Amino acid sequence: MYGNARLDTIEKMAVALGVSVKSLFEPMGDEAVEGFIKIRGKIYQFNSRVELENLLNCKR
Repeated sequence: MYGNARLDTIEKMAVALGVSVKSLFEPMGDEAVEGFIKIRGKIYQFNSRVELENLLNCKR
């Protein structure tokens, strides 16, 4: 992205990526993950590697 994006543009980007606007500006380490996963037809959101691992372990 070049220049200064308007807030509405940043919000559209966040929606398209399925993340919060805040998360676009937070530094992310190698361990940081955020997203959605579909398990047996149900969609779950996770905001950390630990949450993802818990979802995977509980849904076996």
